[in-house]
Amino acid sequence: LPLWVLILVVARDLVMLVLVSTIAKRGHEPMAVTLVGKAATLCLLVAFPLFILAGITEVTGALETVSRNTAWVFALLGVALYWRAAGQYLARGMKLLRSSRNTPGV
Repeated sequence: LPLWVLILVVARDLVMLVLVSTIAKRGHEPMAVTLVGKAATLCLLVAFPLFILAGITEVTGALETVSRNTAWVFALLGVALYWRAAGQYLARGMKLLRSSRNTPGV
């Protein structure tokens, strides 16, 4: 697994942790997941085992090539969708937090 992919995934998760924690502290219900977020997770769940398969020393030739190339396709798509979903969640979360700031007693 390329280190930069791991860094991007963990960074996004940290951003979401801060957002979700802030929303929970304000007493709001958790936000619903999005289709984009689910698609991103699926892509990453396909990519990670394929990177592992491609890195196994016994796997060579066509299987290694197909595994590695497929892993890259799913990883790149997954990371892009993961951050797109984060943007959706951030927009929704910020709107929710702004509305609660303007509501008396919240």
